[in-house]
Amino acid sequence: STDQLRRSFEEFDLNSDGKLDISEVKVLLKAGKPSMKDREIEAIFKKVDKNCDRCISFNELVSWVFSSEDSSEIAKVFHKKPR
Repeated sequence: STDQLRRSFEEFDLNSDGKLDISEVKVLLKAGKPSMKDREIEAIFKKVDKNCDRCISFNELVSWVFSSEDSSEIAKVFHKKPR
């Protein structure tokens, strides 16, 4: 649900600035798939960052999670707890 996604987004937003930068996305994706390569993460990041501001907003994430076939990895991770 969007509420659960919001809670998870806030949990992975390590500096509490309301968006995810590349380092936070790396923590997020590697929590769910430790073998994921940096280049794979960067490719996903570029797909999600629609306005190219080098950050992923909650709205960008929601749009991607609910509309993309390749969003299943990130959706799984958002249902897990980091650390």
